Amino acid sequence: MKNPDYLHELIKSLTSIEKRIFKLNSKRHVIGKQNRYVRLFDSINKCTHYDEKIVKEEFGSHSKTNTFASLKSQLYELILVSLRSNNNDNIKSNVENLVKDVEILKNKGLYEQSRRRLHKAKKIAQKYDLLSILLNISYLEREVCLSAKDRKDNSHIEQIIAESSSISSLLENVYFYRNVYDRIYLVVRSDYSGTSKKKINSLEKFTDDPRLQSIDRALSFEAKIYYCLIHAQICVLKGDRSKAIEAYEQQLSLWENNSHQIEYNPNGYLKALANCAGLCFEIGQFDQVHSYLKKIKKIPTRSVYDEIEHFQNRVHIELLLALNDPSYEGHSEWLPKIYYGLGKYSSKLNPSRLLATYYNLLILHFIKGNFQDSLHWLNELLSHRKRQTRNDLVVFAHLLEPVIHYELGNFGLIENLYRNNKRFISQMKELNSIEFELLSVIRRLPSLTSKERRHATLVKLRNNIEIFSETNSDKPVLGLQELIIWLDYKIYDSNSETATKESPAKIDNTIKYNCLPNKQYQYS
Repeated sequence: MKNPDYLHELIKSLTSIEKRIFKLNSKRHVIGKQNRYVRLFDSINKCTHYDEKIVKEEFGSHSKTNTFASLKSQLYELILVSLRSNNNDNIKSNVENLVKDVEILKNKGLYEQSRRRLHKAKKIAQKYDLLSILLNISYLEREVCLSAKDRKDNSHIEQIIAESSSISSLLENVYFYRNVYDRIYLVVRSDYSGTSKKKINSLEKFTDDPRLQSIDRALSFEAKIYYCLIHAQICVLKGDRSKAIEAYEQQLSLWENNSHQIEYNPNGYLKALANCAGLCFEIGQFDQVHSYLKKIKKIPTRSVYDEIEHFQNRVHIELLLALNDPSYEGHSEWLPKIYYGLGKYSSKLNPSRLLATYYNLLILHFIKGNFQDSLHWLNELLSHRKRQTRNDLVVFAHLLEPVIHYELGNFGLIENLYRNNKRFISQMKELNSIEFELLSVIRRLPSLTSKERRHATLVKLRNNIEIFSETNSDKPVLGLQELIIWLDYKIYDSNSETATKESPAKIDNTIKYNCLPNKQYQYS
């Protein structure tokens, strides 16, 4: 294995049931060598961080470089074999197994039995729009007909030719919408800073295609899903939230009117709900968000991947509710569950969504005056090895860092933070006037012994933030509303939670950045 971490990562990704099944399979199928594989498995499984030197020491004479590397490689393959043999509880795997049966039966000359399995596989694949599998089935049908050498099959071959052509057209149709969506996704992912003419102009070269003018031009369920996602994202980029919600709700209706597709791909339905919930936040439709969250909680999970998707989408919505909806209570009940889930899944979560979760926890504690907890999540955000995937969050975290240390009374750190964070942000982007003023104000605050001077300085900063927000409404800057809430707390000398309720500012937070749809509909 080229990377010694691959085996460790694979073992650490297994559930307790998968580990148990692997050990049972090892004892059953690897006679005489099972102890070595299981010993290596257990040794690596105990490592929080993989250290090959320590693991090799446990094997003594068997730890020679070539032997050990070979053993690791064989163990890796055995684990995958075990996972494959126990991954037959989903629809696509069942159809693929039927297709494998057809190959086996055909090669044995059992053509009638092959046809029966093909018919069964075809029926399932048609129900769930598994187009690539249908194309393979069509090819196998032709092979069976030609191998059987039955003249009665001539008309059947004509039918197969027509079906193959139809399936190919459907696949080409899906690929068009998928490719357009992927291009939009890449444009959005390249910069999370909201709308821009440059972004919109970059999409015009392929959004004028006639196939994007009517959903009827999308010929399959998957193509229609992509059609809705494309239009939703274009509307988001243009700043038209109401039309974007219409497109997302149209996508959601497609799922709910095709319940068998939810059965096949529950995560697709989950993300459709999350997309709708994200945009509903932006226009303040909190009742609708609660409704979507209830539906999300009812979606069953069948694998670790399902658990991860369910966790990161549910947590995202719960945190945004806590930050935006004053009626949403019960933090003491679900916050510990979020902390537990982050400990369990953080290494497997989408880095962008994980950083957004850290940021939302940082802001939640910040506006409630829990500055020590806020500092913890700020450090988690800034120390993440893939923090560059969300530079917008990293920039504001560096702006907020001296504010938090000021609240904690760490005045000795403020001067260094001012210099270091100012330099860091300047390397990433041009420092705007309000960012420079914020850093300068926090730098001076510890030396302002007069309450009146502190009050006047903070009032001026607050007014300038509001003016800046109004004059730059087409280019929203992350975190300004949270700063206004904090300033209200300082200016009115009240606790931060009261300031949150009394402040005229609505917490805009990360909604416009983090409700973007994930790349999800890779069916085939």
